[in-house]
Amino acid sequence: MSSKLRVLYLEDNTDDFLLVQRELQKAGWALEMRQVDNEHDFTRHVREGNWDIVLADFNLPGYGGMAALEFVRRTGYEVPFILISGTIGEDAAVDCIRAGANDYVLKENLRRLNHAVTRELGEATARRERRKSEEERSKLETKLRQAQKMEAMGRLAGGIAHDFNNILTAILGHAEMAAFHLADSPAKGNIEQVLKASARARDLVQQILAFSRQRPAEKKVILLDSVVHEATKLLRATIPAAIEISVHIPPAGAPVLVDPSQIHQMLINLGTNAAHAMKDRGGRLEIGLVKCTVGADLVRQFAQLHAGPHMCLTISDTGSGMDAGTLERLFEPFFTTKGPGEGTGLGLAVVHGIVQSHDGAISVESHPGTGTVFRTYFPIVASGPAQAPQPAAPPIPRGKGELVLFIDDESSVLALAEAMLKNLGYTTLGCSHPEQGLAVFEERQDDIALVITDLSMPGMSGLELAKKLLQIRPSARIILTSGYTGDLDIDQCSRLGFHGLLTKPFPLRTLGETNSKALL
Repeated sequence: MSSKLRVLYLEDNTDDFLLVQRELQKAGWALEMRQVDNEHDFTRHVREGNWDIVLADFNLPGYGGMAALEFVRRTGYEVPFILISGTIGEDAAVDCIRAGANDYVLKENLRRLNHAVTRELGEATARRERRKSEEERSKLETKLRQAQKMEAMGRLAGGIAHDFNNILTAILGHAEMAAFHLADSPAKGNIEQVLKASARARDLVQQILAFSRQRPAEKKVILLDSVVHEATKLLRATIPAAIEISVHIPPAGAPVLVDPSQIHQMLINLGTNAAHAMKDRGGRLEIGLVKCTVGADLVRQFAQLHAGPHMCLTISDTGSGMDAGTLERLFEPFFTTKGPGEGTGLGLAVVHGIVQSHDGAISVESHPGTGTVFRTYFPIVASGPAQAPQPAAPPIPRGKGELVLFIDDESSVLALAEAMLKNLGYTTLGCSHPEQGLAVFEERQDDIALVITDLSMPGMSGLELAKKLLQIRPSARIILTSGYTGDLDIDQCSRLGFHGLLTKPFPLRTLGETNSKALL
């Protein structure tokens, strides 16, 4: 309510209007009061005004209080409505209340008016508070349901990652080894396509893990320039040629603390989403990176942001744009406007999760037919140098005939691992059951230089197996491998006695480097 009580009064008798006005002023109200005496003026003022209360005479020539009441309630204008008139009888008064009037005051008893106004304004305030409380409760319930979805998604992601990554380990590993041996064979191109398709499948699993917060971020202090350029190269190779890509990056950037692979994934998701919006007619995809200062307005809009210097990464397109309904659900998991087989509905949900996990924010501007602009904000690191570019990869470390015991209940993974280890210069023993692996280790513990065991196996987990192996030989070198490690990271594995962690699917280089470190 404003500082003055804003009253709209439907009354054709000016003397009665002044009596009511005087009664309210006498009660201490500071008034802004308007008299109207016909339907046209009344409906216009209801639509245009912001009234605290509406008063209406019951009987007017051509347009009475009941018609005015019906209009106010029909339009959804939530404001106290009090009828004022002479004696009309008890039945008519009851009908008024049933029709939605808040009270009925007789002109011969205007002393009741202040009490009625005070009470109804109080009730209106209480209704607003209740509605606000209900809206907040509804939002909390929505957040709870979303949290439950995320929890369920996390469990699903773990199962998908474990089983699917076991399959991908065999596909990627065999394809990589085949590509290595085929050299200049015409079939090498086919194998490379298998590798690319498998890598996309692996990335989809990583998207699900990132979305469900099951994949820990590996944050580094970097300049975003290099990530933007890498992602742009990939986008140029994958989106239609009819779409022009332009990149605008200032010469002097500022370091941010991010997981480069997640930012890369975010850019790819936003870029491919923009390309989809332009696929029918082509267009322009613009990627920009600028320093900016987040002020109070943005902080009010995004609670997770803190005022101060940020890097703003902008992705804009000239595509079909989105309406308000789509914008409202844009980051909702599994929501997609794409046709069957064209999208999972996870891409933008993943983007939102990535930005949130980096203490950033993402805003969207879009209208049908005018394209879309995404702006993501990442806090600039106050101190600390950006990481230098990585030098060219050294040769893959190789073994010198050391005996490696590999234990995995997946026969395809076991066969591949033995082939990869032999390719790297190791001799191997493979076991498909943890009890069998334990027995082999007891028998040949002096010969075995390294044990690699899967985490999830029937009968005994990799953690339990490692504990028993270390009881037999405390100096045993053990590497843990899994398609889904959950909350386990390399530091936790080290505290449990492991000398390395291999996340499936792992390429030949990762296997060689992990083995080499474990055997130092």
